[in-house]
Amino acid sequence: MIPTLAGFNMGLSSPAAPILSYTAQGQFTITNYNASLTYAVIGATRSGNLLTGVSNGATITAAYASGAPVSNTSTMNVLAHARVLYGGATGVTSTGCGPRDNLCCPSGLILDTNGTVCGGAPGSFIADPNQAAAFCGGACNDNCWQLTIACYNWYWTNYTSSGYTLIGNIWGKATNG
Repeated sequence: MIPTLAGFNMGLSSPAAPILSYTAQGQFTITNYNASLTYAVIGATRSGNLLTGVSNGATITAAYASGAPVSNTSTMNVLAHARVLYGGATGVTSTGCGPRDNLCCPSGLILDTNGTVCGGAPGSFIADPNQAAAFCGGACNDNCWQLTIACYNWYWTNYTSSGYTLIGNIWGKATNG
């Protein structure tokens, strides 16, 4: 006779792998959860059937008891929803008398992956009176500034074709063992 615990086979078999579903931003749910099983989680925090604080590549297995054979591994993948800069930078330069306003990228372009569109005021002071006269036309020889910013085209990440689902600002995908 094969020993059992709470009706489970304690022989050489292992339980089915935890079946995961991405259900909230950065959160997975074990859809075949069984409170009688022992779960081993790496890279996430489990409370009942919920897995939170998930890092990319987090794993979970199940067993009938500690030390018993474990199920196949299920994996949780998470990726940030982020802006991606592409193409060469478009330089935007402004030279003139101070005080200088904030210099902004043309419509649709951004400075960085945070989506910043303006920055850098007032720029660099042109201390050389000869350069200041050349750049500012003599109108502000003692208060001439120049600023150049790099502006980029951009797009949002999209991992749909790789099986990910976007919830909030986090893409999630379960690979069930």
